[in-house]
This record gives sequence, structure tokens and C-alpha cells, in this order.
Amino acid sequence: MDGIAELADALQHLPLALAQAAAFIVDRGETCAGYCTRLKDRRRRLADLFPADALADDYQHTVAAAWSLSIDAANALAPVGVAREVFEIAAVLDPNGFSLAVLTTAAAYARAQLQMTGTPTPEPASARPASTLTVQDVRDAVFNLARLSLITIDSPESGDPRGVRAHSLVQRAARDHTADHARVAVAAGRALRDEWTEDPHRLEIGQALRDNATVLRENAGEYLWSGGGHHVLYRAGRSLGEVGQVSAAREYWVYMKSVADRHLGADHPDTLIARHELAYWRGEAGDPAGAATACGELLDDRLGILGADHPDTLSNRHELAYWRGEAGDPAGAATAYDKLLTDYLRVLGADHPDTQTTRHNLASSRARAGDPDGAASAYNELVEDRVRVLGPDHPHTLAARHGLVSLRGQARDPADAVTAMAGLLGDYVRVLGSDHPHTLIVRGSLARLHRRAGDPGSADDALAELLTDRRRVLGPDHPETLATRHEFAHWRGEAGDPAGAVAALNELLSDYLRGLGPDHPETLNTRGDLAYWRGEAGDPAGAATAFAALLTDYLRLLGPDHPATQKTRWGLTYWRERIGIGSGAESSS
Repeated sequence: MDGIAELADALQHLPLALAQAAAFIVDRGETCAGYCTRLKDRRRRLADLFPADALADDYQHTVAAAWSLSIDAANALAPVGVAREVFEIAAVLDPNGFSLAVLTTAAAYARAQLQMTGTPTPEPASARPASTLTVQDVRDAVFNLARLSLITIDSPESGDPRGVRAHSLVQRAARDHTADHARVAVAAGRALRDEWTEDPHRLEIGQALRDNATVLRENAGEYLWSGGGHHVLYRAGRSLGEVGQVSAAREYWVYMKSVADRHLGADHPDTLIARHELAYWRGEAGDPAGAATACGELLDDRLGILGADHPDTLSNRHELAYWRGEAGDPAGAATAYDKLLTDYLRVLGADHPDTQTTRHNLASSRARAGDPDGAASAYNELVEDRVRVLGPDHPHTLAARHGLVSLRGQARDPADAVTAMAGLLGDYVRVLGSDHPHTLIVRGSLARLHRRAGDPGSADDALAELLTDRRRVLGPDHPETLATRHEFAHWRGEAGDPAGAVAALNELLSDYLRGLGPDHPETLNTRGDLAYWRGEAGDPAGAATAFAALLTDYLRLLGPDHPATQKTRWGLTYWRERIGIGSGAESSS
């Protein structure tokens, strides 16, 4: 082809620019020499947008000029004037890939916003009016971008969460030419939020959405705080915790609180929500006492700003009660739930979901506080009311039944509870599916009931199958997967294999330290079990040493009166006596 060497020199032999040039030349029937002329003219016109010292080299100038020619060509294809708008959306998303659905949805949102606000865009007068733009028009524009080598599309009908990609240098060129950054950012954020799902099978989709939300925040973060925090920012943080990345979720909400303070002020409702989320994920990351303290401080502010009966204030009281229970005060939690229930009944009524959720948690707290009869009565009444209000197959009705059957398994005949739990599991599978996280929780409860009923073989088989499915559905590092491994290791020791339990717990401890850190309750609990089974496996001195170190950490984190501290002190005393040292545990308190 005549002039190809000159074209390569003009494009500085950049594969990205050469691909766009080749697509342009083929699409337009242009010559290499003609493209070089166009490129030279376009670079001159764009010179003011890219100062000579913008980069250490001239590559961005070349990419910008090639992109400008190609986007004009794509924008001229039917539907006229849409391709540029679509690519502006793609330019703020993850260069490693986003879904075709996100791109088309975001473009539709951006056009709808244009129709409402009348914001001018650089599209030609012949462009299709906003009111007649269809989803198919947007898809056609996406494929026009691919035709001009501005994006790549893999298996467009597959739903691949990273099936559409744009090069980061081309994205930068587009962002520098975007006329309305706020409209683009808000539309992209809405599309990402709408694609989020709680389906446990879609772990890869969730990760892709989080990556795209991160890139959007980096590219256009300031526009996501206009008038309040954009929903996608809050959804991304919750998603981290939902997939088990609780430490990352906590750090994310530290960031969100700081940014919300700066953009919105300390008293803005969205800033208070960020504080609420931070308190919650602080607890989930292993600091329930700190979460309770943070919830108490937030409650004081919400009472002053929102009033006692505002839904967010009542929700705050609910969280405070929950974390008091998790921090080792189930009786205090039950008292707080009881008082909250009175206010929910007055403000929202008996059948409101928040009222019924409070009743559920009150029953659970009563059971943990040593009142099984009161808990059973509360659960029975709650099941009846949830059947009446929501129907027998509603997930909240099933959850109340789960609480009641679990309590029966602890307080009465476990064999009878096995039958009831198996029936409940069948309903969970029918209503939610076999891989839903709540179904997996019920499977774990059934395995434990089998063991209480004297059937360890069925319990072990059920637990092994559950571990396999939790790894597949939730991922290997999810807290519930790790908890199942812990349970499996413990019962391995109870079955007469303490050395196997030690090996499994050692491996688990490494994963807990990596994922949750040294001070998380599950990490500490694993250390306690590991110390015990070390002693049972023939190393009583090692067990005593491990319990002594663990006691020091529990005293530092929880104080001398916490049940976990007292249990650890007992373990230290036991193993010291086994090796003939005497208790000595008092010296560690």
C-alpha cells in the first residue's frame, strides 16, 4: 500500500493509533497519504488542548488526533450523533472491561438526562432527537465504535461483565473532549448501580462492577457528590462487605466518611449514612465494641439532627442493640430491642418490616441471654404474624422459622429438630434456590443438628458438601467459607484426629490473618482452638504457651471479664496443670 511507511512514521508506530487508522482507511476508502493529511490537520487543531509539556513524549498528541478522526467517522454513521455520546460513557469506565449492558444503559440514562435538562452537546443538527433514541440505536452506536477500532467487543450476547474494552489512552483523549462531565458521570454511576445483584452466582460480575465504580470515582469523583453522595458509591462499599471483604469494606467507609464530610458537611443525611456504614463494617471486621461505641455517637447526632422518630434514628438504635449483643452483652441487647420495639409499634405499626425484624432480633437476643422459653414464645408469635402478613414462602417468614427450629434443636429433642430443619431446607431450596447464601446457612444448621442428634456421619458428609458449595458460590476467602472450614477442623479433632485438626487450623489461621487481621474475633477464636488441639495432639507445653499469648491479646482487646477472656484463662490453667506448672493464669490478668 502506497504511503504506509509514512503513515507508520506519522503515527509513531503506535499499534493503537495504527489500528484506528487502518479501520478509518478501510471504512472511508481513504489512502494512507490522505489519512496523513487529515492527521496533520487534526493535530494542529487539537494543539491547544494538549500542551507540549503535557506528557514526557508526543504519544498522547498522536492518540488524540487519531481518536478525533475516528470518533467523527463513527459519529457520522447511523444513528448519527450517538457514537460520541456512547464513547464518553466508555471513557470513564474500567479499561480492563465493562459489560455491554452497562454501556447501553448508561448511554440511555445520559440521553434521558439531556432531554430533561436541555444541556447542549456537540452533536450535529441531523442527530436523532432524544425522544426517539432507542436501545437498539445505542447498540448500533457501540458497534460503530468497534467498527472504527475505538473499542473491542467480545461475545456481545454472552453477558460478559468485561466484554467491552477501551484503551486507557483513548479514554483519556475522550475525557479531555467531553462537554458535560457531570451528566456522563451520573449516568455511568446509575447504570453500574442498576447492574448490581445479590445473586451469589455472579461473583465475577460484582468484582467487575466494583472495579468500574473505582475507576469512575477516580475519573469523575467530584461529579458524584453534587447534591449528595451518588448511590453507586454506597452500593460499591456494601458490595465489598457482602462478598466477605469486610476489612476492605471498613477502609472504604473510612474514605467515604472523609469525602462526605468534605463535600456535604458533617450533618448531611448522606454523611450520617456513611458513618452508619462505617460503624457496621467496623463491627463486621472484628471490632463489635468499637462498632457499638460508634453507633452510640452517631445516635446522639441523629437524635439532634433528625429527631427521635426518624426512620434512620430508629435504625441506628437497632444497630446499636445488635453490636451490644455481639460485643458480649446479649441481655443488654435484648433490653434495647424491647424498648425499640415499643417505639416501632407506635411509629410504624405491628406489621411494618422493621418492627418484625426487631421482634426477630429480640427473640434471638433472649435465646443468647439464657431465656429459651421467652425466645421460643417470641419466635412462635413472629412466625404466625409473618405468615399472615408476608405469606409462608417469604424469606423473612423462612428466617423466623429457622430461628425457631434452631432453638428447638438446642432446647429439646434434636432428632425432632432435624426433621423440622430438613423440611425448612426443602422450602429454602424451592423458594430461593440451592445456592442462595441463606439456603447454605440452613444447610449448616442441619449439619449441626445431625451431630447433636448423635449422627456424626451425616453431619460430616453434610459439612463436607457445604464447604465445597460455599467455596464455589461465595469464594474461598468468604467469612462463611472460612467458618465452615473451622467447624470441619474442630470436628475432625473431636472424631479422634487431633493432629489433623492442628494441620487444618494452622492453614486456616494463615488465611484468617491474611484476610481479617490478627485482632479479628474469628482469628482469635481459631488460635484458641488451635492451642487446644495442639495439646490434645501431644504438645501440652505448646498449648500452654499459645494460650498464654492469646490471653494477653484478649485482655488487651476485650478486658478481663469477657467470656472469651475467661475461656482462654481456663485453657491456660488446664494445660499448665497438665505439664505440672500450676495455674499461673492469674499472673496474666
